[in-house]
Amino acid sequence: MAVQALHRAVNRVCMARQQRPVSVARETQRQPHHPPEQTTTLQQVKASFGLSLLGWVAGTGEVWLVLWLVGSTVSWSDALVLESLGQAIRGAAFAVPGSLGVQEAGYLLLAPLASLRPDVALALSLAKRARELLLAAPGLVCLHISEQALRRRGASRAPAVE
Repeated sequence: MAVQALHRAVNRVCMARQQRPVSVARETQRQPHHPPEQTTTLQQVKASFGLSLLGWVAGTGEVWLVLWLVGSTVSWSDALVLESLGQAIRGAAFAVPGSLGVQEAGYLLLAPLASLRPDVALALSLAKRARELLLAAPGLVCLHISEQALRRRGASRAPAVE
């Protein structure tokens, strides 16, 4: 129901954009109005929303699976609450690099909402952190290899200034 309401709101905003008066700059250039571009924009908004929703559902599934593997059964709605509030806490602490410590403290604070023990909440947080490290490892390996190749060629040295 919430997804349908959001879909209607996005459609209203995009329809309002199509009926907006032409700007002065566009009028002086005499460019024709192209509705297909705005349809593409609507499709892009829908695709963005769909991918974001898919990522959130995947994160909720990850929380549920990790808690099930640890031996603590939670409902899907509890897993959704933990994931969404955990993401909100991480987003609020954007100034902390990698949100190190913020995620862990956030899950420890959120644990009572789902009737979890603090050790289970810390295990969930560390499992999520391990996933992040496993996904970042190939990128770090590629960076290391490319840096080594640059050093072997001598391209990393700055030319002498005369």
